[in-house]
Amino acid sequence: MADKTSTGRLVAAFGGIVLIISLFLNWVGVDIPDVGGEFGQFANQVADNLNIDTSASGWQALEFGDIVFFVVGLLAIAPAAFDIFDLEIELPFDVGLVALVGGVVSVLWILWRIIDKGDGVSLKFGIFVGLLGAVAVAVGGFLQQGESNDGENTFAGGGQPVPAQQPPAPQQPPAPQQPPAPQQPPAPQQPPAPQPPQDPPPPTQL
Repeated sequence: MADKTSTGRLVAAFGGIVLIISLFLNWVGVDIPDVGGEFGQFANQVADNLNIDTSASGWQALEFGDIVFFVVGLLAIAPAAFDIFDLEIELPFDVGLVALVGGVVSVLWILWRIIDKGDGVSLKFGIFVGLLGAVAVAVGGFLQQGESNDGENTFAGGGQPVPAQQPPAPQQPPAPQQPPAPQQPPAPQQPPAPQPPQDPPPPTQL
């Protein structure tokens, strides 16, 4: 699986999966103050009998941040999934940059929720799982930027990153042709040998 995709995309995909899973875990809880007295005992007894859950998951605690985190998780998972399953899908944006920006935004958003949690609200395990996933998405996006600079295309017509095409080697100039050898002039023809004179015919006898 690792030979089909890059390290940055695997890290981002891991973070995206963790971030989406964290939305189903409890992020915050509401503390019921112990007012004491008979009323407090009655309230605690009612809460125990009705099994009232005072905690909220990421889907419940976030107004629209849950949708943002879910989309960031999907975008972080998609490139590695395309590579592993050999899907020829081209995205019109830099997936590494999207993972980096989405991860950083998610980290800052979750840190703000941790710092400004409000009175009477306790932090649960799920919010820290979401923070871990967001950090992994951001780190994966950062690694993808370095991999792109090392010669990998962000998305070259399909899921699998391919090495950048090397420029063609310069062609060697053709070797100079040898000039044709000069033709030898034809040998002069010898004049025909002179024929010897013929003897005159003998005189006729009368």
